[in-house]
Amino acid sequence: MDNEYISQTFADMGMTTFHERIITLTKVIFDQQPMDENSEILLKHAMEYGIYGTDVTYKAGRIASMSEQSVTAGKLRSWTAAVFLPYKRMKAHYPVLQKYPVLLPFCWMKRISGYLKNLPKYKKMMDYSNVTQATMR
Repeated sequence: MDNEYISQTFADMGMTTFHERIITLTKVIFDQQPMDENSEILLKHAMEYGIYGTDVTYKAGRIASMSEQSVTAGKLRSWTAAVFLPYKRMKAHYPVLQKYPVLLPFCWMKRISGYLKNLPKYKKMMDYSNVTQATMR
């Protein structure tokens, strides 16, 4: 790997501090360096929230990636994308689509009926009301 290129790329994105702290954390994890305060904070955060962060930060990231126009447009696109998965992802859930792609609308209907049958389970996942413009910053 070209470490100079990687360092420069992070610097161009304004993420030099993050890059340095992740390198330090990696050395701490592999017992090449003693634990410092920043590494402890990063490790606790990763263990508590995982890769995607909290429920709100995951949804905020998803909304931001779906629309640059507004939070409302992002919420709508995110919700729609969650219900109507793209064909490629639907093929993984419904292998029959490999042979009969024309069945995609019926598979979406089956997916929606599954959501409706288990509404209490999916209601919290599909609720974007806790994500506001202030959360997006």
